[in-house]
Amino acid sequence: MKKYIFIIISLTLCATILTACDGERSEIKHAAKGYLDGVANYDFDAAEPYATTKTVEETFSFFRQMMTMTDTNYINSNTPATIKIGKVKQYSDSTATVFYHKHTPIKDVNDSVTLVKEDGKWLVETLIEVPPMIRFMLDAKQDSTLRHPEKHLLNE
Repeated sequence: MKKYIFIIISLTLCATILTACDGERSEIKHAAKGYLDGVANYDFDAAEPYATTKTVEETFSFFRQMMTMTDTNYINSNTPATIKIGKVKQYSDSTATVFYHKHTPIKDVNDSVTLVKEDGKWLVETLIEVPPMIRFMLDAKQDSTLRHPEKHLLNE
C-alpha cells in the first residue's frame, strides 16, 4: 500500500513539474516569436514589447538609424518574413536560447536568440556592438556639425 501511495505522489509531482516547464517554455516561445516577427518584418515597434530595456535602447536605436539609410525596395523585396520557432534550451530560471528558422523571399536563415527573465517576463536580449566608425557615421547623419569635422578644426 505504501508503494502505491509513493508512486501516486511521485507521478503527481512529475506531472506538476512537467506542466510548469511546459508553461515556461510556452512563454519563452511566445516572447521569441513576437520579437522575431517584428524584427524580421522591420517593425521594431511590434518587437519592442518582447525586448529587454537594454536591447531597445542600444540595438533598436541602431536598427532605426540603419533603416534611414536602407533602400525601401530592398525592404519590400525581403518581406514578408515568416518565423518558425524550433528548439528551446532553458539554462536556468532566467536564461534561455530559442532556435528558429526565418524564411524571406530572398533567403532562409537558421539562427538563435537569447532570452532573459526581466521583471518576471521573458524578453529577448540582442545586443549589437556597433564599430566606432559606423557609430560616428550614424551620428554625423543626424548632427550636421559632425558631417565635416575638419571645418571645425580649421576654425580653432
